[in-house]
Amino acid sequence: PDLLNQFAQNWYIKLEGLADWHDNHNCECEFEYTDYYIGYWCFELALVANVLEIPRESLEDSVYVPVDLIR
Repeated sequence: PDLLNQFAQNWYIKLEGLADWHDNHNCECEFEYTDYYIGYWCFELALVANVLEIPRESLEDSVYVPVDLIR
């Protein structure tokens, strides 16, 4: 859980310049980028947590972890 939490803390920051959706929530362009902004979640973290059977309670502090997808 500690390593996953550490990864989650750096996940969004490390995607700057790599992901076209990075910072879409700050875009003031009408309908250009904001149409497909639905939030920032690292679905891979939920997958790893499920495979390794890491309890969701240990990852709930991160805003990037979709804890509802963790068993």
